[in-house]
Amino acid sequence: FAPLLDQVNRSVFNPELSQWAQSYTVLLILTDGAILDMQPTIDRIVEGSSHSLSIIIVGVGSADMSAMHALDADDKRLKASNGRSAARDIVQFVQFSECKNDGEALARRTLAELPAQMVEFFEAHGINPNPPRPAAPSAVVLESTPVSSMPNGSPPQAGLAHASPASAPMAPQMATAVPAGVNLAHAGKTILAQAYQL
Repeated sequence: FAPLLDQVNRSVFNPELSQWAQSYTVLLILTDGAILDMQPTIDRIVEGSSHSLSIIIVGVGSADMSAMHALDADDKRLKASNGRSAARDIVQFVQFSECKNDGEALARRTLAELPAQMVEFFEAHGINPNPPRPAAPSAVVLESTPVSSMPNGSPPQAGLAHASPASAPMAPQMATAVPAGVNLAHAGKTILAQAYQL
């Protein structure tokens, strides 16, 4: 895992992070549980705990996942080989087999710690949520229809305007951010990782 986390730590390091330049990255790793560089991986996680980063690990298969539970470290902060402790908990591990037939449970467990991790990071840097961006208004053009052009010469109902077909009301267009490349496929015994920037 260490080479992957090296690259992620470099990409999320942001010395210009501020109230009006906020960013946060969520790294999703799908793994069969095998890890050959446990201490270097812990070192990189400890380094990443100071950055705007959370790591979600989903274990796929029936192999031993004890190393993944150790990386989760809910009860005790991870400690690097140089003696430095993690600034905060940034890892959430979920075993897919425990909720493979329940998509709602899988989503709930994988995202369970993410809100608190984000809040903890931004509070530590004195950054508050920015006000929501207003929705872009939809243009709806209404026009009155002359009585003479109404079917059977009947007037429109009082207090109602009639919209022309070309100006039918549309739902407001909300500004939403959808992570690109959402992919939960598992590729054999390799590690599949995807980063999402929020």
